[in-house]
Amino acid sequence: MNRAGCIIAAGLMVISLAQAQEPMPIDFDETGAGGLSFDMNASFLKGATIKGGSGKVEVSSLDVAWSWSFLSLEYQGKSYNWESASEGPFFPVPEPLWNTLNTVWLTAGYSNSIDRSLQYSADVDVFASFEREHFGLVGYEVEGALFYSLPAGWRAYGGMALHYSPFQTDVYPMLGLRRGVDSEPGWAVVLGIPETKVQYRVNSRYALAAGVSVLNVDYYLLAMDNVDEHDRYLETSDNRLFLVLNVTPSKKLQVGVGLQYTVDNELMFYSENRQNLNSYRLSNVPGLLLQAQYRY
Repeated sequence: MNRAGCIIAAGLMVISLAQAQEPMPIDFDETGAGGLSFDMNASFLKGATIKGGSGKVEVSSLDVAWSWSFLSLEYQGKSYNWESASEGPFFPVPEPLWNTLNTVWLTAGYSNSIDRSLQYSADVDVFASFEREHFGLVGYEVEGALFYSLPAGWRAYGGMALHYSPFQTDVYPMLGLRRGVDSEPGWAVVLGIPETKVQYRVNSRYALAAGVSVLNVDYYLLAMDNVDEHDRYLETSDNRLFLVLNVTPSKKLQVGVGLQYTVDNELMFYSENRQNLNSYRLSNVPGLLLQAQYRY
């Protein structure tokens, strides 16, 4: 999951309170302060050809999050199904293979209003990413953003997200404009980074959303018995286009089903001294999406 998107949703909660309004479909600002919520996102990608290798890989992912008040606990698991000849999917290079990659986040967030037009939001995450339970890459993320109300119902936001681990430090921008509310009939638009989305809600039950998600980057420490002395770290990255039909059978429950198209999908292996050893681009592939949100 792209963690930078979470602070945007949290900050929009502040705007909603002032105006009476993360790697969709219910906005975090609709869960209610102090409420308990459960979010689930699952996806399945068709077998992607490994360019520069000799095989394919299918990727399934599951992302679940529990939120209460200013705290949230999230788990993401990615399952890999390798298809190749006896030489291996990365042939002629004998790269390591893995079955599941895991990440766990614990997040604390805070948001408030400076005045009727200006609001702010901040998150602090502690995370661990690992191939197996005994081999973890532990780090933290700090995110901050400002939100400003504009004429004609538009809102602008801007901020930064800092990702730190013993292996890598990254800084991501968060910029964009938003208009409309996902839960209300009509158009709702988000134009920005890391996500751009356009939704049209027909009525209180049905809505159709389409968009693109970028900067989907994750780092993992591979298990020692799965690598040689050089290949210890793995970076995965991609950009995604999506189309989702959202159905809201009740005020507490919303589900979504849709299609996803993944592009710029890349696997990069690094040594312990952060030297990029090998990179592999995967072919662009379609996939399926399933989403659910429940508010207690």
